[in-house]
Parts: sequence; C-alpha cells; structure tokens
Amino acid sequence: MITIVIPARLESTRLERKALAQIGDYPMLWWTWQKAKQSKYAQKIVIATDSKEIFDTMTGYGAECIMTSSDCQSGSDRVFQAIQQIPSAEIIVNLQGDEPLMQLEMLDGTIQTFIEKQIPSRFLGMSSDLGQYKGLIATAVTPFHSPADYENPNNVKCVFNAEGKALYFSRATLADAWLHLGLYVFQRQALESFCSAQPSLLEKAEKLEQLRAFELDIPIFVYKAESVNKDHFGVDTVEDLERARKILLS
Repeated sequence: MITIVIPARLESTRLERKALAQIGDYPMLWWTWQKAKQSKYAQKIVIATDSKEIFDTMTGYGAECIMTSSDCQSGSDRVFQAIQQIPSAEIIVNLQGDEPLMQLEMLDGTIQTFIEKQIPSRFLGMSSDLGQYKGLIATAVTPFHSPADYENPNNVKCVFNAEGKALYFSRATLADAWLHLGLYVFQRQALESFCSAQPSLLEKAEKLEQLRAFELDIPIFVYKAESVNKDHFGVDTVEDLERARKILLS
C-alpha cells in the first residue's frame, strides 16, 4: 500500500506554531493534507504528530492522525514511528507538513519514479556483509533558477548519474548539481534500515540525513522536476507564510 505520511510538530524555531498557522480559513497543515489527497497514487494518508492540539484540529477536519513521541529527532523518525501502526504500508511517502505549495506533478512524479525503479533496482541496495536487500528511496530535484540560489548553502545540491541514481548531496557547490527538494519515497525496508541506524560520518559532516542512506548501501533515485516554478517552497519564516497566503488565497 502506498501511504503518504505528513510529519508535523507544533514547535518551530523560525515560525511559531507553524503547522497551525492560518492561511485563510484553514491551518497550513490542512493545505498540505489537501494536496496529498489529490495524489493519484495515495492509498492512505496520515498525519504523524506529537501534538494533541494538531491531532484534535486535524481529526476535526476528517484527517487520520497518529500520535508519535516528542523525542523524534527528525521527520523521518516521526514517519517511521507512525508506520509501526500501519503494517500494510509498503511504500511510504514523507511529505513535510510545511509544504502547502507542493506541486502535484512533483509529488506524483517522485512516486512514479520510485515505482519504475523498484524492479530494475532489485540488485541494488545489497549489503556486502549480509547480502540483504535494503530497499530503495526516491526523492526530487529541480534545476537552479539563479547563481545566487546555487551558491546559497541553505539550498542542498544533488548530483546524479544518467540513470537518475543520486551520487552525492551537499550544501557546498557541486559541478552539474541540481537543487534537492525535501520529498522522500521509501520502501519500507529502506525506512526501517535508515531509522534504525546511527547518524553516519558523512551525515554529521554535511548535516544532511539523506547521506546516511549512502553509507547503508541504500540507493536514492531522483525525479527530475524540471517544471517546478518559483511558487514552490517550504514555509519556514513569517515572510514565507505571507507569501504562501498571497499565492493560495489569490
């Protein structure tokens, strides 16, 4: 079963109570949930949260919510906790709650890339020690719109080969790099291996958790979202919120 899990917490460093920030008549998380519901691939959609207020608010709108621990260190960890209660979830989409402007083409394109790579990738992600298949991951990338965006260390760069297999991610500039977009599709085995492992050396050096997959021999394939426009962005600041309001309410 293809399951979209939206991790959401109430505390946020740069934007207070971000998940429940109002955009028109609804909280931001509602808008992200609505976008997930438009996916042609989603068979189940749940919100994973450690906040009773988020739980009550979103169940009030009819969303399915799962309570998770407040000790989760990342969205991936929160998603992993949630799927322990969904044994039928075999393909798991991690859609961050601060993505009310997620473009449907990018969401479904990344899921489609995952589906296409499952069979030809059956011999990838093999542990040389255990000979055990560890699954795979798909994510999304898009071309940089400007030199300034490319040089900005807050924008994560990704380089990949001709088959679309990611070779590296970095905050530093990389030749022929594309902008990484924070959307992930996990095979269940991959998410379990990923979240059960300790942070890796590369991950800690770059402060990018996806690098853990490389050190676990879990392949990451990219969907090249070439048509992503300037109206796609995650909401992290008050300025982002105001911009999102203008776009969504226009």
